[in-house]
Amino acid sequence: SELFGYLRGTFTDARKDRRGLFQEASGGILFLDEISEIPINLQAKLLRVIEDKEVRPLGANQSEKVDTRIVCACNLDLEHLVEQGRFRQDLYYRLNVIRIELPPLRERAEDIPLLAEHFLHKFAPQAKREINSVDQEALAALMNYRWPGNVRELEHTIERAVLLGKETTIGLKDLPLQSQVSDGSSVPLAAAVANGYTLKDLEREYILRVIESTYGNKAEAARIPGVDRTTLYRKLEEYKVKA
Repeated sequence: SELFGYLRGTFTDARKDRRGLFQEASGGILFLDEISEIPINLQAKLLRVIEDKEVRPLGANQSEKVDTRIVCACNLDLEHLVEQGRFRQDLYYRLNVIRIELPPLRERAEDIPLLAEHFLHKFAPQAKREINSVDQEALAALMNYRWPGNVRELEHTIERAVLLGKETTIGLKDLPLQSQVSDGSSVPLAAAVANGYTLKDLEREYILRVIESTYGNKAEAARIPGVDRTTLYRKLEEYKVKA
């Protein structure tokens, strides 16, 4: 009923006709988040709509043409779900036209300052707080954290800091990350920020230390930062590092 709509009288609470999301988005884009959670029986109906470009509201005898572009998001491996029989293979191939891989936040630390600033400007007015920045030490801690909850976790961390902070600047004491990183782990990053090191400087130094600690074992060196060997080889070539 949400996707395809329904006619009045189709079920008990259907007191008037209702257009579905496909009809509302006709001529535009329909965003389906967490596409992996759609039940198998609904996947077949979704595939039919994509193929035929028409929907039939619940209780209707006639289908209605729609021209809707679909954008999907998923935090699971759909190919693996297809192998398990939990996601239709034909729907997967129909949706997988243009694929955009978004790396986890820990692999794109350069985005953290911009995201933190965005969330700060979002939550400070809502909380009626005059907080205008994140200090360098706190920012270093944010960039040093692994973020298993990705951007949502960062958003909630900044919201908490805005609500509970006492100053006009978010400091390290306002973050709940201190117990989740090793003692003093934010100090090197804070010093790097203070000294004007770029992210590339830090990344190159980190790769050098990892290569040294693994005695040049590239498979082990790729495992520590959680990247594949292709990515490691590309970084080694980019920074002219010889293992």
